[in-house]
Amino acid sequence: MKILYVSNIMRRMNEGNLVLFDTLLSQGHEVHVAANFNEYIKNHSNDQLIMKHIDFIRNPLDLRNITALKQLCRLMKEESYDLVHCNTPVGGLLGRIAGRLTGTKPVIYMAHGFHFYKGAPLLHHLIYKSVEKMLAKWTDGLITINHEDFAAAKQFRLRNNSDKVFYVPGVGVDTRKYASVQISKEDVKQSLGIPANAPLVIMIGDLIKRKNYESGIRAIAQAANKQMHCMICGKGPLEEELKSLAQQLGIADRVHFLGFRTDMPELLKASDMFLFPTFQEGLPRALMEAMSAGLPVIVSHIRGNTDLVEPSQGGFLAHPTDIGQMASALDALCESAELREKMSRINLEKIKDFDIQVIKDKMLHIYLKEMQSHYDSFSVQERLL
Repeated sequence: MKILYVSNIMRRMNEGNLVLFDTLLSQGHEVHVAANFNEYIKNHSNDQLIMKHIDFIRNPLDLRNITALKQLCRLMKEESYDLVHCNTPVGGLLGRIAGRLTGTKPVIYMAHGFHFYKGAPLLHHLIYKSVEKMLAKWTDGLITINHEDFAAAKQFRLRNNSDKVFYVPGVGVDTRKYASVQISKEDVKQSLGIPANAPLVIMIGDLIKRKNYESGIRAIAQAANKQMHCMICGKGPLEEELKSLAQQLGIADRVHFLGFRTDMPELLKASDMFLFPTFQEGLPRALMEAMSAGLPVIVSHIRGNTDLVEPSQGGFLAHPTDIGQMASALDALCESAELREKMSRINLEKIKDFDIQVIKDKMLHIYLKEMQSHYDSFSVQERLL
């Protein structure tokens, strides 16, 4: 069987995809990945994956995506895929249009977070929901990664009035990788210039407005515990602005901008708590990684986060702009090792449901259902499982 995985701009393969791809390849299937690989950094050793460069542009309104659509249509015609799995907004848009134009079936779309969500601007609901409704008619299977999106997708009419709307808990996280990490917190702190006895908060993600680092930094400044330090792991256009904010608030010596890191499991294990005040998510991988490392968390009360964290269980939920609530939660965790340990145990148990092996099995099941619907003339089950 020949499968096409359509993405957008691919910098690295995530762990969940690699586990799924490796499983399909080991069963003798051919896996092609269509994406813009201009910034790609190879992070896997399997050369059986067939990379197909498409000149995708991240902005769906950019007219250069017409060229990308033509390239994708040509690819589908030449390769005659047995199944197409689309991801990302642009990949999902152009992949489904190309599937429609070339008659390629079945086409699956995995929504990593609809742009019409509770709290989104009305214009988002008017535009993005209408577009998704239209594209659903060219979709054979629709995968969502949080319960809010799943409920919304159930209202769409898929191709041939299919009811194949699925819930899969994200792309998965390798919980075993975090369980095996053994580090000395004191040594990691010393390497970063952080006092050994200082409570350590970690924040992860691109330094962009959507991640709402400003609220996190203000919460650190407002917290009563003035020994607390914070690591910020990520790069982005707001870096200088956020550094300036920390300087203005008088905490520049306690907020450490570490940039892009390849040692996240070690940094998470060295931390005492995770702060994540983001405005919008589908199902955040950064939060799943923090939970896999056994960290208590303080997160914004939004879609995706609420799929992972229950109030006062594995952590605290706060409105994205409620600085005082975040600061109080930080102080509560700093003051009580017992509370941190309780929340750590809860998160380590909860995250098992989001492990990459769980995701792999669910995705293979979805592939099986789609193939059985379109290719009843041969044993799909024997070929997939």
